[in-house]
Amino acid sequence: MEAIYCRRWNDILKKPLDPITAEEARRLDADHDYYTVILYEDSTPRRYVEVNWGEAYLGVYFLDEQLREQLTYAFRRIDDERMFLDEVLRWEYPDDQAMAMSGATLTDSVRYSQDGTVQREVRDDVAQEVRRQKFADVPLDVNWEPVPQFGDWERVSRRDRSVPATAS
Repeated sequence: MEAIYCRRWNDILKKPLDPITAEEARRLDADHDYYTVILYEDSTPRRYVEVNWGEAYLGVYFLDEQLREQLTYAFRRIDDERMFLDEVLRWEYPDDQAMAMSGATLTDSVRYSQDGTVQREVRDDVAQEVRRQKFADVPLDVNWEPVPQFGDWERVSRRDRSVPATAS
């Protein structure tokens, strides 16, 4: 996996904007400023990580074959050592030509609270319905993640979150 750094990923152009060096990104990280890490596999961007420690935020975006956001994990930094996965978003598209996010026919949003409360909302444009569910006492061990050291992007950007990070 190859990592390149930039200020942001452009959803419309499907490419990184304002490239920066790893050293510049490391400085932005230390200053709690915003930057993005694009992770490539076989010369194709497959996911990217938005880091904004000033807002206590880290987001992991998984891209489909058309380089559209397909799945997002949003973490909130709790302290210097831990983050909590507080939202998962998933989009389904009707075909290869649909625009990223706005062209999705299904959006599935799951919000987690540290007290074990989970709220899910599924917006299904095909069925023309919105389904909401709320759950209590949900075990959330897998939602905790160590704050990544600069450059440790593979661990935080793993798609399978069924095993807690401390056990991997």
